[in-house]
Amino acid sequence: MAQKVCPSAVIDDFKQFMEQTGLISMDPKEFSGEGGSEYTVNYEGSNITFKGVDMAPPSGVFAQNYARPVHTEKQPHKYALSWTTFRKAGVCGGHFYISSHGLRCCASSNTFTLWDPSLPHGTSLQSISPYAEEIVQSGLSIVTGERLPGAFKRYRQNQLTEEQLARECAERET
Repeated sequence: MAQKVCPSAVIDDFKQFMEQTGLISMDPKEFSGEGGSEYTVNYEGSNITFKGVDMAPPSGVFAQNYARPVHTEKQPHKYALSWTTFRKAGVCGGHFYISSHGLRCCASSNTFTLWDPSLPHGTSLQSISPYAEEIVQSGLSIVTGERLPGAFKRYRQNQLTEEQLARECAERET
């Protein structure tokens, strides 16, 4: 999806990152050597298979009711992408801010955001209790921790087991 709307500089940034680090995309078939470039989504009880498509970079997060104060992040590629997949109507807050530029991206379903995570950014709190189990907003982001490329390289060189790789990548970035 990002390839349809992002400037070529953004797509080139991700492609260069993948080539330079030797990381593989989010395709288990590619990792196993069986080929790949396809995935299946179940929509309203029917499976829809997409074939011959570029897969997402190897790191991302899913979140619901996400909120975080202003911060910056370091990652091994310049850009980050997010897609708000669901937003309940009538809820206040949950907006994304790029503080250094005074920008607010209003939260709504099916919203795509592209930014440079080295710039100060954050999200506002939603008008619900932090203990509420109700989901008022959900989405995903393509972001990469600084440790992933080095850890994956050591894994490919048989210096880390799959379990060690998972543990190292799950540790919080400093």
